[in-house]
Amino acid sequence: MPTTNLTTSLKLRFAQTFGWSEHAVILINQQSEIVIGNESFLSKVDLSFEKVAEQSLSEVLALSEENQRSIRKFLNSNKQNFNDVTVYVDLMPFNLQYKTEFENCSLFELIEKNKYGISAEGFRSAVKASGVGVWDWDVVNNELFWDESMYALYEVHPQEFSGAYDAWLKTIHPDDAEASSIAVDKALNNEKKFNIEFRIKTSKRKIKYIQADAEVVFDENGKPVRMLGVNVDVTKQVGLRNELAANEEKFRSLFENSTVGIALNDMSGKFIEINKEFERFTGYSKSELNKLSYWDLTPKEYEKQEEIQLESLEKNGFYGPYEKEYIHKNGYTYPVLLNGVKVRNYTDGNDYIWSLVHDQSWRYEIQKNLKEYQKFFDISEEALCIADRDFNLQRVNKKLEQLIAPLEDLANYEKGDISANARAGLNELNEIEF
Repeated sequence: MPTTNLTTSLKLRFAQTFGWSEHAVILINQQSEIVIGNESFLSKVDLSFEKVAEQSLSEVLALSEENQRSIRKFLNSNKQNFNDVTVYVDLMPFNLQYKTEFENCSLFELIEKNKYGISAEGFRSAVKASGVGVWDWDVVNNELFWDESMYALYEVHPQEFSGAYDAWLKTIHPDDAEASSIAVDKALNNEKKFNIEFRIKTSKRKIKYIQADAEVVFDENGKPVRMLGVNVDVTKQVGLRNELAANEEKFRSLFENSTVGIALNDMSGKFIEINKEFERFTGYSKSELNKLSYWDLTPKEYEKQEEIQLESLEKNGFYGPYEKEYIHKNGYTYPVLLNGVKVRNYTDGNDYIWSLVHDQSWRYEIQKNLKEYQKFFDISEEALCIADRDFNLQRVNKKLEQLIAPLEDLANYEKGDISANARAGLNELNEIEF
């Protein structure tokens, strides 16, 4: 059983210091008895504190005899670091405010071994090397503590920083100061988690973009007493993001205003993105097409061809160009020319198909008009012929045949070869000149 009784104030101070931590943290005395533990520790061992307090450290953690001896050896020594324990733990003397009231206690921090096997000390070194700034704000006393990386991040010397909340606020770009202050207030009021991006102005008038995340510690009455967080310089990432946004805007403009139909489909054929031209010649709106796949627009007689193109897409990463027909919303079919490529979306890890679709319905219009012209040409009561630039006859209608000669005699005859009778007949046609 623990031999040390905790006062309410000491429990509160322990909760303020370690209650927020994702690591399991406990306070043990020199007899390896658990004095107090944070919520993370209790959840990891799946026990209530009353149950934990009734057991020794070795019983709760199921430590081997060798590990127990190592821990006892450490607790009876003056070591500042502990590297002898083969279970993945990190021990250090527990001092600061607690030292005067717990002379024989040590802080025991249980760090779960991750897949890389990084120790707690190694983790702290990695954080420092990464340039991530860590800060700790005592909300009650308005004392703001920065680590070395924070000073480097803000390009401020420790002597130049007063260590107060207002001192941090003054470093923020004027356009972002109000929003940052509001974000802090909402976090302190437990309305919204503190997770923001803002700009700072360094002493050299350089602008940096900072990503800030923090957790607020509340006392037993729900009053904020502490705020702990990190700052990361994301200036390069913001620059890339802005560049990508500009390029995306250019692509979006090209996409929407293209005179060629453009569509993005998933590998099942479902329409994801469609431009205005694609909407125009299919007759469907974007919202309607998002409920369809390209199979809904493809006549059944083209299914085999479609499978061949999909095989090419899978094998080569592209398909086409090839011609097929689409089914218009109104039910009629018309020709289209397609080609496309397969792309990987690294956000969701899925493959998609970008397709360029050329509306070929103008060919139907030309063919329709040609049929109309041919009909008019053949049945006209006027004598008509079609000749090339060298006056070689290509076609004559029935009326002209009757006037001058059978078609087979006139075809491919040049102007000078037309017989006198044929010339006489042609001269009667006011509309034709030779």
